[in-house]
Amino acid sequence: GYLATGQIRSGGGGMAGWVLRLSAEGAILWQEAYPRGADAHLDYAASDGPEGFVLTGEISPLDSAPPAAWVLKIAPTGPVLWQRYYRRPDYRLSGAGVRAHPDGRVSLLLNAQTSADPGTARSAASYRDHIRFLTLSPQGALLQDESYMAGRNAKAFGFFTGMDKERGVVATIESDETPFPPEEKTPDPAAVPMVHPPLQEGWIFLAPALDPYDDPCLSPGAGG
Repeated sequence: GYLATGQIRSGGGGMAGWVLRLSAEGAILWQEAYPRGADAHLDYAASDGPEGFVLTGEISPLDSAPPAAWVLKIAPTGPVLWQRYYRRPDYRLSGAGVRAHPDGRVSLLLNAQTSADPGTARSAASYRDHIRFLTLSPQGALLQDESYMAGRNAKAFGFFTGMDKERGVVATIESDETPFPPEEKTPDPAAVPMVHPPLQEGWIFLAPALDPYDDPCLSPGAGG
């Protein structure tokens, strides 16, 4: 069947994360709202086989902190099995993609955008905008945190798996090149200079495949 994600207005007036489960023929099997923080939305989902689904999105906290990334695992019928929030005082974090691996681990793709005043010039602060990969255990514990940056205002829009299990990302960045080279003529002193927006470039990269992993919670002699 199919799984649709998004947001829906909750009884309290805020927006909640929303999941709609459909059969192969499009019939509604169930739907569930997941209210979190002041507002929340779910943007990406991936199947974890018989274990259920993993989803990611963004939450606006109840305090004045920047938005936080949100990842949760739900059972096939909707109950939450675990969920995690990732927040920082200097970044807006949001989920940009998610994958569940056969060994139970979860790859979470995040956009990390500086929370500097948007009314100020981007300048050097925009170089802080980057893309992060978090690797989580089957139980949701953080195993690995990686950052990727190749230009100003990096932002991911897609997540795919490479031929050798690499973690592939489709993104954009701002180029250092001048979008419109100056014309070869004497400028008019009275002319108002044109301000062009930064040149956007497409960016595709492959992060290495994950190393082999044995879940200690399932290993012989681990106990519990």
